[in-house]
Amino acid sequence: MIAKPHGIAFWAALAVGIWPTGTPVAQQPSVQSVGTACGGNGGPATFSHRSLPVPGTTLQLRIDNLPPQALGSLLVAWGGNTTAGGQPAPASLAPYGMPGCELYPRWEVTFPFTTGNGTVNWNIPLPPSQMLLGSSAWAQAFFEQPGLNPAEVGGTNGLVATFGNAAGGQLSSSITQWGITWTFDHDYQVGQFCNGDWWVVGPVTVVSITPGTQSLSGR
Repeated sequence: MIAKPHGIAFWAALAVGIWPTGTPVAQQPSVQSVGTACGGNGGPATFSHRSLPVPGTTLQLRIDNLPPQALGSLLVAWGGNTTAGGQPAPASLAPYGMPGCELYPRWEVTFPFTTGNGTVNWNIPLPPSQMLLGSSAWAQAFFEQPGLNPAEVGGTNGLVATFGNAAGGQLSSSITQWGITWTFDHDYQVGQFCNGDWWVVGPVTVVSITPGTQSLSGR
């Protein structure tokens, strides 16, 4: 399932009162997982990324192992990870009927979604503003799961996206060197060292290598 409406709404919401200010800085883009999930279907509900947060590109996020056909809410916060009450995150949700669950970002913006078949994808177009460089956004999702706890709500791990430009790099779904082409499952941040060798910001999934392997003299 692809949650389509969130791109424009996401950035429109961030522009209201929480848009970053200051001088752009050179920054390597990154996405880090924070904490652990509570709940899930067939495994922990895992929040992950499929691309890096580079201004002017599309940030791809994904949640797997969600209960199917349930309602959910994506929480997004800009900057630090203090909770709405100003306390350092994570904050235990046990007082709200969710023992074992924690809140990682503060609650600034929320977006409702449905879980579909248990996997949700977000393709979020990032504005080409260099003012984003060096800034961070926190995100976490919560979802209905009857019988999980008194609140019947589960949560994913958190994600922290730091916006960057990976100076000298670019987004590509393949690289070629020494006559060999490595093809990835989607675009990744790539670039070249001063000696011409390629680097890729991983982890990376390689789907094909061409030319393929050949048997020579039985080897």
